[in-house]
Amino acid sequence: MASLLFAEGGRALAAALTSLCAACHLDLIVVGDGVAEAETLLFDAVDAGMREFAGLPFLRRVTVRRARLGADAGLVGTAAVPHVPQRYATAAVLSPSV
Repeated sequence: MASLLFAEGGRALAAALTSLCAACHLDLIVVGDGVAEAETLLFDAVDAGMREFAGLPFLRRVTVRRARLGADAGLVGTAAVPHVPQRYATAAVLSPSV
């Protein structure tokens, strides 16, 4: 039962990621937070789904990787904004209109 849920969840995630890659012309997806802690079962399903949904040639080259920071990736990324705003913050954050 759990393997079926991982397979369906991985396929659904692959559909969403493939659409995102097509819209934004991405070639790398880095998955962090709790999803990065998922077992190989989920990532195998995501890889298979990405191949299934990749209709455009550039989508076949998309790589999905786990964040090196795992579950802490989102926390570290959020903390980076005030420390290095010129790299991570948007123009609206750097000079907000009053």
